[in-house]
Amino acid sequence: MPIKADIKILPALSHLELTKVTAFGDNSQEKHYHDQLSFAVVTKGMGTFKFRDGNQRVHKGAIIKINPGEVHSSGKSTSQEPLEYRVFYLSNTLVSNILNAEEQKRAEEIDFLEKISYNNDFFINCLQTHLKLHQATGLLNVESVFTQLMLALFHHNCHTKLRLPTIDTKPSYLSTIIDYLHAYYGKSISLKQLSNIANRSPSQILRTFQKHIGVAPHTYLTNLRVIKAKALLAQNRSIAQTALEVGFHDQSHFHRYFKRITHVTPGNFIKSLSK
Repeated sequence: MPIKADIKILPALSHLELTKVTAFGDNSQEKHYHDQLSFAVVTKGMGTFKFRDGNQRVHKGAIIKINPGEVHSSGKSTSQEPLEYRVFYLSNTLVSNILNAEEQKRAEEIDFLEKISYNNDFFINCLQTHLKLHQATGLLNVESVFTQLMLALFHHNCHTKLRLPTIDTKPSYLSTIIDYLHAYYGKSISLKQLSNIANRSPSQILRTFQKHIGVAPHTYLTNLRVIKAKALLAQNRSIAQTALEVGFHDQSHFHRYFKRITHVTPGNFIKSLSK
């Protein structure tokens, strides 16, 4: 059975994404990354999340923190009941606004070094806030509820070093490849092209990407296209137009990969913008 997800987007909070995920034991745990900070709370069941340094086991009450660009997989149940968790996806703009106003820290200083933690008070705060934001109306109400949670999040993790991680670009030609993918993600890109611009063999590029990024170049590119697609869909672009603009061959191809990474269809993503 595939992963089920329900999503709501709050444009008033720089397109804050709220997702409720229900994962079963036979999902494929697709590797992916996000361009924003995210954190989640496990509300039901037991399971695992995959990170570059191995699997992390979780159960009800777990708080999961994922940095921008960190390759990971969605949760997978390890018991007979499904694994249920609720996720907050925060834009860098939203984080910056709150920190600049309240914490006097820059967004570039935020980094969650501890991926999994347990704190019952904060867990309850996260769950209640997620539910409130699904029902909240009025800008002041929404901003107040979420700001309080964010401050609690940063205070809860104040014992860690705070910084935003950067992609490990050693050897240096890796940054050249990353820049190229971000510049030309909407076009057809071959391994030979990457080999030429980096002046390295295809096998070297594949090994370097897997070692330093955690996925193959084509997986990174597909994920990047989905990230760009979400931004276009939020700007009222049509699904067909978006699919072509970010580099997918057709709508079915776009639909398949969009759902693999976000757990919702492009159509449902659009609907979530107007909930």
